[in-house]
Amino acid sequence: MELAKVTSLEAIREAQTAFSGEAERAGLGDESDVVALVGEIRRERARRDVRTKADPLNDMRSSRRREGG
Repeated sequence: MELAKVTSLEAIREAQTAFSGEAERAGLGDESDVVALVGEIRRERARRDVRTKADPLNDMRSSRRREGG
């Protein structure tokens, strides 16, 4: 086998070993748990984005930074 392929396979195996058991520790038992987690993360990001965009103080800080003040 080519050296690059061997190195890639070793890296994948090392990553698999490092992540072994992490899904269980995070409470991810099956695909539906992963889908729920992704949905939760997306909702939180959307809330954070809306909150940041609607924050007048954030708008003032941003405009001051652009003006150099």
